[in-house]
Amino acid sequence: MKGLKLVVWESEDPIKGYMLILTSAILAFIMKMSLIRMTFFMLMSAPRQMLNYPLFTMFSYNAYVVIILGASFLIALTLRGERDEGSAYFIYSLPISMRGIILAKIMSVYLSSLLVISVTHVLIFLLHFSSSYSIKVVLKFLPIILAFYASLLLYIVSISTLSSLLIPNAPTVGILSFFLIFLLSNLKFLNPTITVQEVLVGNYVKALLPYLMISIVVLPTSIWLFVRRDVR
Repeated sequence: MKGLKLVVWESEDPIKGYMLILTSAILAFIMKMSLIRMTFFMLMSAPRQMLNYPLFTMFSYNAYVVIILGASFLIALTLRGERDEGSAYFIYSLPISMRGIILAKIMSVYLSSLLVISVTHVLIFLLHFSSSYSIKVVLKFLPIILAFYASLLLYIVSISTLSSLLIPNAPTVGILSFFLIFLLSNLKFLNPTITVQEVLVGNYVKALLPYLMISIVVLPTSIWLFVRRDVR
């Protein structure tokens, strides 16, 4: 219960809220442009049968870059911000285990980012097509969209958490995390645009498994290392 309260308290930070809004706004613009570029293709096809295609491909590599930036700096600010502000000793003296505090911090970023990004994606799609059939398409594929973003964000958060162990300064951690994840996207199995194509044809497990496997190893290891060393 205390951990849940800490998650809510972390999520109410106004600076993190502004960062999420900015990330959402830029992401919405990029996705809208992607949908506009698809208009000609949609007009030359049977629109109702093809709506599932833009629902997924409106996510582009540019959108991924924005998500990396937003999530990386949010994790850096969450895990290292108190140290820069000098309030770390107060936070880690709360009557909650250090593992619980760190996990609550990570979950606050993960859940808020997942909610904002997923809602942005769905709303831009619905507002662009504005038809009852588009709502049916969203309802049909919503679990897949959520699974995609949940896996992708868990991977980004895991790498960012590991980066936070290496450098105590929040801005530097954000930059390091961004470039590390950006470089890793050159690998075919960690390239989200290829992942989207795999998801679109139904290979959900094959597409999302690499992100989940890395997260399962990196995130618990990072939390364990955080607990063993003085992160204040």
